[in-house]
Amino acid sequence: METLEKTFLGLIKGGLYGLQPQIVPNLSDEDWERLLHLAQKHGVTGLLVQGVELLPEQTYIPQQLVFELLSAEQRIIRANRQIQAAGKSLANFFFHKSLTDPTFVKGPLLAAFYKKPLLRECGDLDIYLKGDSFDRACTLLASKGIRVHHSPDGSVQYPWEGVMIDQHRRYYDLHVSPLKLPPVPSPEATLVMLSAHILKHAMGPGVGLRQICDMVMASRALEGTYQKVRLLGYYRECGLLTWNHMLSSFMSLYLDFDDGLFSDLSDKEALRLMRIVRNGNFGHFSKGRQKALKGHLRRMDTALRFVRRLPFSLKYAPAELVYTIKELIHL
Repeated sequence: METLEKTFLGLIKGGLYGLQPQIVPNLSDEDWERLLHLAQKHGVTGLLVQGVELLPEQTYIPQQLVFELLSAEQRIIRANRQIQAAGKSLANFFFHKSLTDPTFVKGPLLAAFYKKPLLRECGDLDIYLKGDSFDRACTLLASKGIRVHHSPDGSVQYPWEGVMIDQHRRYYDLHVSPLKLPPVPSPEATLVMLSAHILKHAMGPGVGLRQICDMVMASRALEGTYQKVRLLGYYRECGLLTWNHMLSSFMSLYLDFDDGLFSDLSDKEALRLMRIVRNGNFGHFSKGRQKALKGHLRRMDTALRFVRRLPFSLKYAPAELVYTIKELIHL
C-alpha cells in the first residue's frame, strides 16, 4: 500500500473514531490535493474534514486546501439538511394519503451511527415500501404529475423537492426467501442489508469506502444488541458467509475494526476487495466510467462491469449472480 493511501486511510479512521490520525509528515501541497481528490472519489470528504481537524496544530496544511475543506463541509451539511427536509415532506405527503408504512433506509438511517451525522455524505434518499404500498405510492405520485423512472431491479426513482428518491420494493438487495432473512426492523436486518448492498455494487459498477465505513459505524453502534451467532446464521442462509469473511477482513486490515464474526481473517482477501474499492464509489472514477455516464451508455457500461467481475461474483455470490444477470437482460 503506497504511503499516500496509508495517510488517507489514517485521516479517514481519525474521522470515524475521533482519534488523532497518524500521517506522513511534510506532505506537499500536491499531496494534500490528492488526499482531497481521494476523499471525493470515495464519498468520505466529511470524514476527511474531521480527520484533519484532529491533527496537531503545527501540521502543515495548505491554506487553499483549508478553504476547500471548509467549503466542502458546508456543502455536505446543506445537502443533508435538504435531504432531511425532503424526507419529512415526502413522509407527510404519504401520511396524508393514508400511506403510513414507508421505511427510510441507508442515508438517514446510517448517518445516525456517525459522530457527526450531518457530515456523512448522501446522494439520494432511499425508501422501502412493501407490497401494495409500493404501487399505491407510484399512483399517488402520478396524480401529482411526478414521473417515475423504472429500474431493472423493480425500484423506481423520482425527484421530490430537489432530491432524488430511490423507492425500493425490497429492503434487501438479495434474491432469497423472506424466511431466511431477519425481520425488519432489527439490528441484524440493518447489517444484512448493508452487507448485501456493498456486495451488489462490488459485483457491478464498483464500491468505495463510504459504504464500508457505513458498515463499520453500524457494526460499532449496534454492538451488543444482537447475537453474532445468529447474524452468522443469516449470512449462511443467504449465501453471504464467504463474502462477509472478505468484508470483515477488509475492515480489520484497512479500517482497524474487527466485528468479531470470524477468527481467521485474511489479508489476501482484504487486498482483493481493495482492488475493487480503489476505483471509488460506484466505479465513477475508473477508466471509461465518466464517459459512459455523460452519454447514453450507463446501463451498457454497468452490464459490462458485471461481466468483468464474473470471477469475483462466482466465488462470493454465485446465487445472486444468476438473478443479477436476469435483471440485466431486461436493460
